[in-house]
Amino acid sequence: MSKLNAFFFLWTEKTQTSFRSLDSTQVSSLIPILTSLLGDHSPLTIGAVAVAFDTLSSTRLDLLHPHYRRLCRMLCDIDEWGQVQVIDLLTRYARHMFSAPGVGQHETR
Repeated sequence: MSKLNAFFFLWTEKTQTSFRSLDSTQVSSLIPILTSLLGDHSPLTIGAVAVAFDTLSSTRLDLLHPHYRRLCRMLCDIDEWGQVQVIDLLTRYARHMFSAPGVGQHETR
């Protein structure tokens, strides 16, 4: 494991522990910052933003609406560890927001 990857792993573990100790008022004040970070165009930051999103507001998938397609396009440029986090986030978004094919459609013959 490279030094950068080791640093990222340790940073995310420490950050998740810190975020768990926040109360709901602190989390709600961090949501606008998280939303602006989701709009960042740098592939270097998106992996860390995905980790922070998962830790802070994993149920607020509606915050991803304006960023979904751009995150899909950026996926190949994000580092390996960030790709795992972003793919997990995009998969949860797709399962929650997209309807299943064929559900609610009746065949007519």
